[in-house]
Amino acid sequence: MSSQPTGAPTPKPAAPRPWPRRKGPSPLIVITGTLGLFLVVLTLLAFQVRAGKDPSLSASPTASSTSASSGTSSATAATKSATKNAVTKSS
Repeated sequence: MSSQPTGAPTPKPAAPRPWPRRKGPSPLIVITGTLGLFLVVLTLLAFQVRAGKDPSLSASPTASSTSASSGTSSATAATKSATKNAVTKSS
């Protein structure tokens, strides 16, 4: 005869525990990190400007800035003439 009674329930394996849901960082951590990174970048840019190495403030024009400024002046002249024509026609 068998040592186990017939009709005895078999033990079920334990159900796997679900992983705990990961929460994102708190708003305070995100704001602090963002503000800190902004201040670091701002400080680096301030040092660059103080050292005189800012390309937009340099005294010698480069080829790209010369072409950009000539394009801007022609666009400004076209805008002025269009405005002048509009004012003349409405008068």
